[in-house]
Amino acid sequence: DKRVVKCLDDRRSVSLSSLTMEDFGRNSAQNNKRSFTFSVCVDEECDQASFFDECGVKSLIAKTLDGYSTTLFAYGQTGSGKTYSITGTEEVIIEDNYQGGDPREGLVPRVARRVFEEMAKFPQRNYCLKAACFEIYNEQVLDLLNPEAGNLQGRESRT
Repeated sequence: DKRVVKCLDDRRSVSLSSLTMEDFGRNSAQNNKRSFTFSVCVDEECDQASFFDECGVKSLIAKTLDGYSTTLFAYGQTGSGKTYSITGTEEVIIEDNYQGGDPREGLVPRVARRVFEEMAKFPQRNYCLKAACFEIYNEQVLDLLNPEAGNLQGRESRT
């Protein structure tokens, strides 16, 4: 296997391999390999439905419906698949009258649908739902639910 980054069979660990010792430091005792463990790890073979099932977002939905504020955060190298994982294939989700269910849709449409499905199970409850979806790229903050807003100003808080 010549891949540099590999999701291991435990579905929680990533192995990094290198062709040169310099990538990991000259005194690397791990023979040009490093591994890292996460809550979940999926590889390029994982489809959108499986990612939704495995990534932990279902527990965030449950917490949200219990009244907690939750955040879904995607971080990674440019071109690593964050946008695809979060939104899915663009031509699918921008269709007029899109009703959902396309296997290529990402987390945002799946989460939105699941939240409303779960809320419908408890019609006696009153919900106040607020959502935001931002992209930070090249030090610019974009509101993906209101693209006309342009570059938003980031603010720093000490609290």
